[in-house]
Amino acid sequence: MSMTTMEYYDKNVESNGTYVPVERYVDEYCKALTENYKQDSMRSHERSIMKGDNPEYHGERLLEILNDKANLDKFRYIVGKKYFKVVRETFDTFRARNEWRDTTVHAFVDRVTGEVYKPAGWKAPAKHVRFDMRIITHREFLQIRIRLGQTTTVKGEGKK
Repeated sequence: MSMTTMEYYDKNVESNGTYVPVERYVDEYCKALTENYKQDSMRSHERSIMKGDNPEYHGERLLEILNDKANLDKFRYIVGKKYFKVVRETFDTFRARNEWRDTTVHAFVDRVTGEVYKPAGWKAPAKHVRFDMRIITHREFLQIRIRLGQTTTVKGEGKK
């Protein structure tokens, strides 16, 4: 029988005396990734309009995004035994399916420590930690990189 997320946290708090709100950080991370995708899509359509590359089509797509009617990709997380799996969802219209489908794994986040791993595949993370959500500067770096549409490994430590 598996533990609930809170039971998992409580067990960790008992063992090391600290509480890290990892699930909240992961939820915020997914929201930031989704917003970044939306902003990037808008910039792309605006560039196409400015270049005169089929402005009617890109104008319609831009209006759909602004009116929250576009089915843009979004990010969510799945709770696993050891990790939160951050996945990208795409709206699938192939053969009139019209449903959201998981397409790729963006990251794995350790449920207790908040360490962020690059995916090695659909089921498992790679070996090396890319970020640590317990460290404020890493979380801030993730948020800045999300807004800029970049992700790279953070080097150095910050305050926890």
